[in-house]
Amino acid sequence: MKKVLALALALVVALCALSVAVFADEKVVYDNPEGEQPPECANPWDFFGICGATWGRADSCDISVPDFVDLCQEGGWTLDIVYSGTPNNIGDANDPNADPKIVFNGDFDNGILIPHVDIGDGKLEASVALDDVMAAYGTDPVTISSACVQVFTGDFKLYSVKFTNGADTVAPVAVETPAADETPAADEAPAADEAPADTAPAPDTGIALAVIPAVMALAAVVVAKKH
Repeated sequence: MKKVLALALALVVALCALSVAVFADEKVVYDNPEGEQPPECANPWDFFGICGATWGRADSCDISVPDFVDLCQEGGWTLDIVYSGTPNNIGDANDPNADPKIVFNGDFDNGILIPHVDIGDGKLEASVALDDVMAAYGTDPVTISSACVQVFTGDFKLYSVKFTNGADTVAPVAVETPAADETPAADEAPAADEAPADTAPAPDTGIALAVIPAVMALAAVVVAKKH
């Protein structure tokens, strides 16, 4: 019986290896579920500050210039903005293709577009990879003294601003097989008083499926050691 249990343990561990969820890194620098119009965004051509107080205006986001520069240098980060309002390309009061722009050092003539999509519930989301922004600007991150977003949106309300790095993935955990000395001898007979395994269906306990293989493996080890 010990040999059967040992083989079952090896199969459970090998075939049902646990996985660890790895989630995207996220830095939220502005969050207002109700939405709010930044003080300086009364007009479509206005902007809200990310860092560095562009044109001396107070920033809406909670991130310093050095921390923002670190994100640009590290690579892999994406800027995500959730907002509402009517896209407005200044000359067109209802231009659905009008995207916000991220602007460094107050250089509004060379701002980089942040493509937006409609995410429902009257909200829009604009996202852009900082790597793409840096490539388009051709700017060394250490030369950044300020960053802001020109909204190009009428009746603008801001809900969230965050930076994300990476995507949700599942990383496999290394599979361990029983040591050679843990395998019982082939001629070892089961104990005479050994009871048959309980085959009744297990109740729904809400245990995460990913934990079940570990429980099964532990049970097999305990029974094997008893016999």
